[in-house]
Amino acid sequence: MKSKKSHKPYASSSKRAPTQPEQDIFSVIASSSAIPRPDHRPYLDIPKNTKVPYRDVCEKVARNLHPDVKPRNDWDLLQLASIPLPVKPEEVYVALDKLFDATMMGQTHAEMIQGATYMLGLMVEPTGIKPCPGDQDKSIQIRPIPDSKYSIRLFPGSFTDAEYCMDFVDSETGESVNTPFECELHAGPGETDTPWMNFPHSMRIKSIEVARGRKFKDILPGEEKYILRDGQQCVLIRPGKPKIRFTVPIRKRPRSEPVKEEGTIYLDFPKMIELGP
Repeated sequence: MKSKKSHKPYASSSKRAPTQPEQDIFSVIASSSAIPRPDHRPYLDIPKNTKVPYRDVCEKVARNLHPDVKPRNDWDLLQLASIPLPVKPEEVYVALDKLFDATMMGQTHAEMIQGATYMLGLMVEPTGIKPCPGDQDKSIQIRPIPDSKYSIRLFPGSFTDAEYCMDFVDSETGESVNTPFECELHAGPGETDTPWMNFPHSMRIKSIEVARGRKFKDILPGEEKYILRDGQQCVLIRPGKPKIRFTVPIRKRPRSEPVKEEGTIYLDFPKMIELGP
């Protein structure tokens, strides 16, 4: 009589074909710029303080999404911070086990864990990781909304991709809230130091969660956020109330002497041209 194979967590190390399509492991992280990647653009001279270990990002997101679930290994941690999973802890582990088996794609158990550990060890520029109330950073800017108990908060995203984030916070407590009233956020034309970000017509900006198909009622409290760009002109429209206009801050990278390649000819075109009479 043949014995049944064990189906305990990660018990199998044999090679197998996936039983379901590969899932987007970065669907919860707010932007593609949160995906770990090597320093493939070193000439940008990225400030060191804009980079953080990807492990720190995943631990923070995983604690927020699943406070009662303890990752059993690095692969668990990567998934807990990256894909939609059941809310109940006992269901989360079952879902993780099924996903692990379905995405092995010929790899062994050890190789799967090793791959996750490598990813978590990379330095990244995350977009969408919210600061805590009271965090002191000049890149975090908060302005109260007139006739409201809420404020608009801008906080930095990827420096390399010039991504800035916006959310709403309780003016008294500083706690993040989902969009607290009926409104629309638009990017529009206006005076700016970044003309390439100046849209000729108004364009609505949806929160990253809504833009990815999630219903507003399904967004976790305080999770909602909007992805903007450095120098972007924005307008918050509220029915029956004055429009609120603001410009997203522009972060300037520290100046450094450019590295000139040997055997290359450099032309001295002006960096900026002022238009007008």
